Amino acid sequence: MSPRIACLFVSTTLLAACGSSTSIKETRKDPDAQKLACTKTLVYFPSNLATARAVVEDRIVERMKTGVAARSVISTQVGKNPEALRARLDELGFDCAVVVRFAGIDSKETYVPDSTAPYSSYGGFYAYYGTAWTIGWGPGYVTEEKTLTLDTNVYDIKRDRMVWTGRSRSVKAEQAGDLVGDLVDEVAAKMRRDGLID
Repeated sequence: MSPRIACLFVSTTLLAACGSSTSIKETRKDPDAQKLACTKTLVYFPSNLATARAVVEDRIVERMKTGVAARSVISTQVGKNPEALRARLDELGFDCAVVVRFAGIDSKETYVPDSTAPYSSYGGFYAYYGTAWTIGWGPGYVTEEKTLTLDTNVYDIKRDRMVWTGRSRSVKAEQAGDLVGDLVDEVAAKMRRDGLID
């Protein structure tokens, strides 16, 4: 992830806004998956940027009862070795994992043409003269709407299987209040509908 995109991603998780702008666009569920009863869930956001990783993992952990940030229990060295990782997660008693991965950002520019506010009273010169200077005019401008795409994978660690995956899109990402919180809420709601969690 480039530093510019990571900076945007981190800043979007910290800004305030009204309502959720995140929606789940695609999901897949393991047809053999049963309801998850996670007692300890590893939360992982793969990123070379420590700040981005910390913000995302911490925000997800805040909204989960069983979540633990991966960076707090898995060293880089252990993370690169599948057998060492398995041993560490077994030792610590993890039974589930949630991995959120940055998948892309789209930008759409829209031109808003110049405008003049209409004046509704053209009765006479004297009424018009004193208010004519208040008639508004605004130059045209360009707005930019950013859409952030994230992939979320949920794993049953004990069976070493991905049980659910989803792709979310956050429209107007630069204005999203708690982007990660919205993501957690949307993923949880969809997993509930899919019968994987209560």
